[in-house]
Amino acid sequence: MAHSAVIPAARGKILPLVLAGLLLALTGAFDPVCGADAMTLPPQTVAPGEVQLTVNLTLPPGHKLNDEAPSTLIISAQNQAVVAVDKKFSGNLKAADLPVTLKVPANEGKTTLQAEFKINFCDDQVGLCFMRDAVIQLPVAVNKTADNKKLAINYELKMP
Repeated sequence: MAHSAVIPAARGKILPLVLAGLLLALTGAFDPVCGADAMTLPPQTVAPGEVQLTVNLTLPPGHKLNDEAPSTLIISAQNQAVVAVDKKFSGNLKAADLPVTLKVPANEGKTTLQAEFKINFCDDQVGLCFMRDAVIQLPVAVNKTADNKKLAINYELKMP
């Protein structure tokens, strides 16, 4: 997939910029839209009642969330009657917000929790910024024979 951008530059600076972009593209180091990740985690079982849900995002070493571009996180449950969670960080997800820890009510049954990330992040050393979408699903069973009261959705973003 080809990517293009118009970048204002002083006269005579465009060719080096184009060559640098070509080199990055050929080596696979430059892909401003890194694509989307979709994964389903192994199922987790908890006891009914109030449970602790933790959602965490780990960026690659040397990377941080871009403070100038919004990142979002939406946490939801397929069946709200089993696990009642509906939390949105719309355009204001910050590194200080992570991990997100919520207390949520859980009732017997099965559901799938979903964490939907839209992540804008930058490489601290090179200065390149990237976007990544990810949808992480967690199958959950709530069973009265369980003694676990914690659920965890962990997403480790890896560079291609």
